[in-house]
Amino acid sequence: RLLFVSSGSLLFAYWIGNYTSAWNMTNHSDHIRIVTVSPDGRFLATGSNNNKLVITDINNNTKLAEMDISSDAAHAEFSPDGGTIAVASRRSSSIRVYETDTWSSLGTISGFGSSNSNRGVYSLAFNSDGERLAVGWRRGYVSVEIVAADFVRVYGDFSSTLMEDSWKDWY
Repeated sequence: RLLFVSSGSLLFAYWIGNYTSAWNMTNHSDHIRIVTVSPDGRFLATGSNNNKLVITDINNNTKLAEMDISSDAAHAEFSPDGGTIAVASRRSSSIRVYETDTWSSLGTISGFGSSNSNRGVYSLAFNSDGERLAVGWRRGYVSVEIVAADFVRVYGDFSSTLMEDSWKDWY
């Protein structure tokens, strides 16, 4: 097992058993804000203020992919099955989603603020079955996105439902 520690733009991996260095990574040119491991322990996702998300093979410290996320990295979350990674950016109104077998984009989930003073996502969390994604917004809003076209948003003391699919006809 490994312990990952970031310092500025550097990332260090240490063996937990004896705390000796396993490897160092220098894939970022700015402060690292994201360090997350895939559920199967094969991949490490790191993101930084240089608007990049880097995917590394943990077994051999090989960079597998680098994605431009268009804004400072805030959080990345692998789905429970490890097939998807969602990436939040501090100054973007969208969450970027990638498939993990090819690291290609699946698209974005939009609507998280509309201007510099209120847009951005700071935290993400999938539920255990991967059907819902909790989103922590820049201005303290929290929403639960139901994977697919429909979702429920929760704002503080009240909630609203936005129905965007065919099931709204019989709701």
